[in-house]
Amino acid sequence: MDKKTKRAAPASAQCYRSRRKVVKRGLRDKRRGIFPNMLFSRPFLAKCLLLGAFLVANPQVEPIAVAQPTKAMQNTLPSSESLLSAALFDLLDKPASLRSVQGKVVVVLHQDRHSSEQNEVFKDKLSALISRFPSQLRVVALADAGGYDFWPAKGYVKDALRSVEKKGGAMIVVDWKGAVRKAYRLKSKQSAVFVLNRSQELVAFSQGQLTPTECDKLSEQVESLLVQETASKRAGP
Repeated sequence: MDKKTKRAAPASAQCYRSRRKVVKRGLRDKRRGIFPNMLFSRPFLAKCLLLGAFLVANPQVEPIAVAQPTKAMQNTLPSSESLLSAALFDLLDKPASLRSVQGKVVVVLHQDRHSSEQNEVFKDKLSALISRFPSQLRVVALADAGGYDFWPAKGYVKDALRSVEKKGGAMIVVDWKGAVRKAYRLKSKQSAVFVLNRSQELVAFSQGQLTPTECDKLSEQVESLLVQETASKRAGP
């Protein structure tokens, strides 16, 4: 064996040992479910770029792995039980259950101190509906006063709500524990609207500032319920 062959042997053996270590490491990572090198390898990145280019060129193709909510899921309304069972009180600290207004269309305006000025246009539409359907419609102003159930803060809240009560047209109730907000996971500083039919089933729900289109749609839905109730009463049993 010449000198060149003797010098090349150690390099070949070292290359073999290095490749063997890489293979052993790959097998170990495979058993653990770890593939770090694959994620950053050139072939894998090239395939990702090709897939992205294909999806851009073909927008009608949707990624299979992404789960999108169905329309049925989006239109599913929660139960009204938590709203009807909530411990609510009037301004005299007497229990005020919403079950007492059964047999009417009920619109509940859930508000805290930050959202009391929201949806003024919708409130004006409700006032117009009250004048048209005084015996079929009941509007409930539900004040979320969670965190203010102590004196003197409780007295300040009542004083502010009494000025609203004097305007008339709405039943004023207070949720001192924030039970409704917690039950329906309502966001703070946002108004919420619950619409109950005569059987006290929740038929419409909205949260946040209504757009003009949403405002019209919701008021028309309430009006439609009232017209149906009026027609059923005239028809009799």
